Amino acid sequence: MKKALIIIGFTAAFFLLAATIFKTLHYPGASVLLIFGTFLLTTIYSPMLLIQQNREAQGGLQKTTNFFRFLCVFILFYSFMFKVQHYPGSGILLYLSYFMLAVFLVIYLIRTAKEPESIIKINMLNLAIIFIAVASLFWMIMAIRVSKNVLDSYSIINKGIEQTIKNQEEIIMDINSKILRKSKEDSIHEKPVLIAAEKAQKYTDDLVKYIQHLKSGLIMKTEEITTTEAESISTENILNKDNTDVPTRMFIGESPDGSAGEARFLKNRIEDFKKNMLALLPEENKKNIDLGLDVSDASDMDGNKVTWEVETFSKVPLIAVIVILNQKISEIEMAEYKVITHLTCSSETMKTCKEGKEKKCCKKDEKKNNPKTTEHPK
Repeated sequence: MKKALIIIGFTAAFFLLAATIFKTLHYPGASVLLIFGTFLLTTIYSPMLLIQQNREAQGGLQKTTNFFRFLCVFILFYSFMFKVQHYPGSGILLYLSYFMLAVFLVIYLIRTAKEPESIIKINMLNLAIIFIAVASLFWMIMAIRVSKNVLDSYSIINKGIEQTIKNQEEIIMDINSKILRKSKEDSIHEKPVLIAAEKAQKYTDDLVKYIQHLKSGLIMKTEEITTTEAESISTENILNKDNTDVPTRMFIGESPDGSAGEARFLKNRIEDFKKNMLALLPEENKKNIDLGLDVSDASDMDGNKVTWEVETFSKVPLIAVIVILNQKISEIEMAEYKVITHLTCSSETMKTCKEGKEKKCCKKDEKKNNPKTTEHPK
């Protein structure tokens, strides 16, 4: 039984070590290794060890100590697994494991004081030190994760961005309705503007729908819910706000630079969107407009190149990725607003030049195109 116990123990340790490596490197299969290793250690190895040690126990205190050690190992490792896998109840298990650890250490110290053999004392103290070290390490790992206050602050930021998007959509709808009304009144000058505005709206809608699809798909995979639920869920009701594994796998993929993930496709779609929007403007206006939507690569502290994909999405919590995607939607809406505003101003400039009149909204553009132009006195 001792040989089988050693084999099972080392096998469980191997699976847990492999799960740690896979989890750190965001390889698929880490969850399976973690669950299997935890099950093997707590459900098979620990009970076998308890039975063997109770057979060799010389009194009730030793059996009590062995039992509490079994409980500590069982609850501690399952609380770790629940926390990493984002299962509900992980917080309760974590605090319960620390309580059991404190009780276990008290019983161990009492037993150690009564044992005359120095070898047993050394073994007991070493075991107590190991448990303290493991508990401290586990606490440190939990402490470096994103705190609840930070996650809640992302939800507040996301609310503001969503409200900004709604306001932008209302303003753009109002401008498009004015363009449509003017095109009916003056089809010669306003019809090209209407066509360009409709194209701008289509480019915007296509990209926004794509990002919305990415967002709902990400929430669906992380929360393990249906697509309908993912599209309607509020950020306050998301349970796995701090999950970094699913967003990293989805947006970065297996490549170190993010070229195999959704982030690269998103970057390409944004760049194509900017080119299409600029193509709608007259040549003289293209230099005077900044559409934003920066997706350029960055550099780390050592001067090494870091791709936009990795900089934006690698090891970023779910709630932060949602905020980033909504921010991109807001920037896209703003880009559409800038384009249709330039289109209407350009149309007014052409019209008023033919009529020999001056329009306030286009004076700025006329000055840029012709520095010698001066304002007429009122």
